Amino acid sequence: MTVLWPLKPYSVIVSVQASGGEPFSKPTAKHAMMHSVVDGGAHGLRLAGVDDIGYARAQWPALPIIGITKPDPLPEDWKSMVYITPTLDDMVAVAQAGATVVAIDGTQRPRPDQLTLTSTLEKFRVLCPNTPVMADCDTLLSAVAAEAAGVDAIATTLSGYTQESLQAKASPYTPDWALLYQLSQHIRLPIVMEGRLWEPVHVTKAFRLGASAVVIGSAITRPHEVTCRFLTGANGFAQDFV
Repeated sequence: MTVLWPLKPYSVIVSVQASGGEPFSKPTAKHAMMHSVVDGGAHGLRLAGVDDIGYARAQWPALPIIGITKPDPLPEDWKSMVYITPTLDDMVAVAQAGATVVAIDGTQRPRPDQLTLTSTLEKFRVLCPNTPVMADCDTLLSAVAAEAAGVDAIATTLSGYTQESLQAKASPYTPDWALLYQLSQHIRLPIVMEGRLWEPVHVTKAFRLGASAVVIGSAITRPHEVTCRFLTGANGFAQDFV
């Protein structure tokens, strides 16, 4: 069973997340960032944790929210394990907190509650029948399997962040265009492009290659990473004169 996909075509979603210890990890800072990107015209938010999801839902009753859970800090073996909304209980908590879409790890790795992706979705449909599920995938193989399992959309979120896809992250500032193209040729569900989108032209290219929505995170909501990126240009210039 599938449910109505709530994101309008060509939506630009902003991921507002911060790891513990970062200046923007405090709730008030994250809330300010949410308001800033919504004021800027973001078509929706991607948020981690029931507290942030609940806050955003109270502020914007009609705004699309992609919700997840994620451990902080990430475990040392994060490249080999399921950690994005990993269990059925996590999915239900995210939905009940007010998420419009629940995003889950859509790879073929074992899930910590020992359920298969198919059985997880079947049980979730009973508990939250009106909440669509998006699979965060790393490869075409996992995306095809997730589609067969019954998800409502596929995202490229985990490309470059699993052992099976590390080669896709050759550059921290280059999206996985090859995966997006493959998905556009083989997947019938809505495709969400997420991961290493740093330029407005990346958004345009993603839509041209078949994405129905994009999620932008660090390029907007992590000033320390944006600063580091600009400093690489300054450092390169300085080295020319050493």
